Amino acid sequence: MQQQYIVFTEEGRAGLPPGQPHLVHIDHRTTEEHSHMMHSHSGIVEILLICQGHGMYCLDGRRFAISEGDVVICNSGQVHDELIYHDMPYETLCIGVTNIRHGDLRENCLLPPGASPVFHRPAQFDELCALLYMINHHAAADTALDAQLCQQLMLAAVLLAGQMAGEGAAAQDTAGAPLCTRVKEYIAEHYAEALTLEALGARFRVSPYHLAHVFKRETGYSVRQYILRRRIGEAQSLLMNTRENVTRIAEATGFDGPGHLDKLFRKYVGMSPTAYRIYRAEKQ
Repeated sequence: MQQQYIVFTEEGRAGLPPGQPHLVHIDHRTTEEHSHMMHSHSGIVEILLICQGHGMYCLDGRRFAISEGDVVICNSGQVHDELIYHDMPYETLCIGVTNIRHGDLRENCLLPPGASPVFHRPAQFDELCALLYMINHHAAADTALDAQLCQQLMLAAVLLAGQMAGEGAAAQDTAGAPLCTRVKEYIAEHYAEALTLEALGARFRVSPYHLAHVFKRETGYSVRQYILRRRIGEAQSLLMNTRENVTRIAEATGFDGPGHLDKLFRKYVGMSPTAYRIYRAEKQ
């Protein structure tokens, strides 16, 4: 089961107080069958709770083990992905929030650069979980009063998450990662183009073998897997958030036509692009 509720659209957020965070959406999932692959959110911070199950959370090419009781914070613009293990049920709650200003950080960030996005704070997790379940309940009611209740509950959740981030953010060791970082940044700008391991190696003046080894070590993905998941994730975003036809989306995300997109989309997402668009529209 997957439920996503858009609580405040961009138009609706215009009526909220400008000096506080604004709730965009809440997402409740109890299966990974239709997970949103590698993607990013412009202007939105996500706070993700792992209520049941375990797996890996990938953020800007770094991998973090996640399990029940963990809280994950993803800043605006960060590329992220979830890899879920199938040996037990999986359940998450996630809110998307915008208009966040936290300390000296850039807008729509709760964590400084290089900080670990995963926190295990049992007491705070229980409080956050209760708040997000209430937000989900009121979002489903879909009235103006319920939307305002969701907004107030979100403010409490962001305060808790901000406290958690301030107490526990620890910088990660990025020694040896500059090459991988530059390659990921290049892919982020050029994923719709015809990228190959050989072409990337030539661009960054390293052998394809060396690039493949470093990239796999740093991200857990092969270069080909990373590019493919990024393309599918961006296609999912366009299917959910635009009315572009599948042919245009395939072109915009680097696939060799709608048939190529359809084939890989069915393999990795479990349904056709058109069916996915309908499915997500029904959940919102």
